[in-house]
Amino acid sequence: MGVPLSILLVDDNPEDRFLIARELRKEFSEVVFTEVFDPDGFYRALEKGDFDLVITDYKLYWTDGLEVLQAIKQRWPYRPVIMFTGTGNEEVAVEAMKAGLDDYIIKSPKHFVRLSMAVRSTLDRARERQALRNLETRYQDLFNGIPVGLFRVDSDGRIIEANAALAEMLGYEGPSSLFSVNMAGFFADEGDYHRWLSCLRKEEVVRNYEARWRRRDGEVIWVKGNARLQPRGEGFLIEGYFNDISALKQAEEERERIRHQLFQAHKMEVLGRMVGGIAHDFNNLLTIIRGFSELLLHRLGESSPLWRAACQIKEAADRGANLTRQLLAFGRKQVLRLMPVNVNRLISEMEELLRRLLGEDVELVTELAEGIEPVKADPVQIEQVIMNLAVNARDAMPEGGKLTIRTEVVTLREEGPLEDTEARPGRFVCIVVSDTGVGMEQELLGQIFDPFFTTKEEGTGLGLSVAYGIVKQHGGWISVESRPGRGTTFKLYLPVYGREREA
Repeated sequence: MGVPLSILLVDDNPEDRFLIARELRKEFSEVVFTEVFDPDGFYRALEKGDFDLVITDYKLYWTDGLEVLQAIKQRWPYRPVIMFTGTGNEEVAVEAMKAGLDDYIIKSPKHFVRLSMAVRSTLDRARERQALRNLETRYQDLFNGIPVGLFRVDSDGRIIEANAALAEMLGYEGPSSLFSVNMAGFFADEGDYHRWLSCLRKEEVVRNYEARWRRRDGEVIWVKGNARLQPRGEGFLIEGYFNDISALKQAEEERERIRHQLFQAHKMEVLGRMVGGIAHDFNNLLTIIRGFSELLLHRLGESSPLWRAACQIKEAADRGANLTRQLLAFGRKQVLRLMPVNVNRLISEMEELLRRLLGEDVELVTELAEGIEPVKADPVQIEQVIMNLAVNARDAMPEGGKLTIRTEVVTLREEGPLEDTEARPGRFVCIVVSDTGVGMEQELLGQIFDPFFTTKEEGTGLGLSVAYGIVKQHGGWISVESRPGRGTTFKLYLPVYGREREA
């Protein structure tokens, strides 16, 4: 036994209500009527809405059928309504059909038979419309629920359809707020939009296209997606999707950065061992040269014509010995005189010398953290590192600028990501040396610690490599950040010494 058909019958003539009910019960075995003949009853029924179909007369003593139709459609827009009347006319019928009336039947004995057919066809059409609405609802739920940005664009680039994910991805309040936007405006590089459009016109389908988009708030994100072009008359439609892959891009860049840092650390380790070994052997040769040159000077005397030549041999040997000391520092082979060092005091004592070194055009600013903890270091070697970095900063600021030296104590933990592959958990004193100079391209950062690498017209290229070797020999590491036109920042990490002595 099926669900009974429920019909709301609005008619103030009891005889007509009886005839309508009798006729429809012949066609529908299970039908329930709610008969309404006054305004109170109508509004109670309207509020409940428990009916499948409405049959209304046009002329009612408290209103007319058009107002009944409008009230029903306003409250229940998809509920079918049939007007069965003997007092209407063609103009009323046209107006009612425009307002959403499903059928209009003249009330006469011969038309009662047609009423049953009209009810059945109206219900069939209502079910078809409801099925279409259900399909549309499921489509919209799927369209708006899918977590990638779906779109449809016309040949002028105007967005004619979009889902919630696309609006959210671009920082808009909802899909409708995108309809006034041209898709070309999403692309951070306008040329990239035209390249994408050109590929679509040529291939009709473009897969895995990556581009940079600009959100409504100005943030640039990476997107990737597929699209196809469909010709439509003289124009075309483009439909497809894009997904935000910024996090994936960031992870790829981080993996590349770590891979590069690991490669760089390995390269520096190999270079350090090689350079240290060569410098050690070379130093042994220089010792012999210096010894024999001193012997020659002792025997020749200043009156000898060979005195000047012997002096030049000794001076060359001395310069070579100084060079080997720098190479040994890079290779971490030199002997350090370690002691507890307060880096704040060390930097303060160097300030006057640094100001003379930097010159009048470079402002020196020191920001030394209070209560700095000591490190175990060779103060002479740490001074050399700071001096090397200051000289590099001065050369990077030919028209003047500012050099800032800052200290702080940092604690790196195992559970958090470390910014450098050479970093390790622990407590460190960090010396930050930052300039406002010309900066460097990213590709140069991987080479700046290499021995003899330099971007200057004059120079040995050993300053930064020596600084790197000294800091590594002290059990620490150096990180560097730089961008063209935005200066360079070096961070020196030295492990805190004697934690047990702080108690």
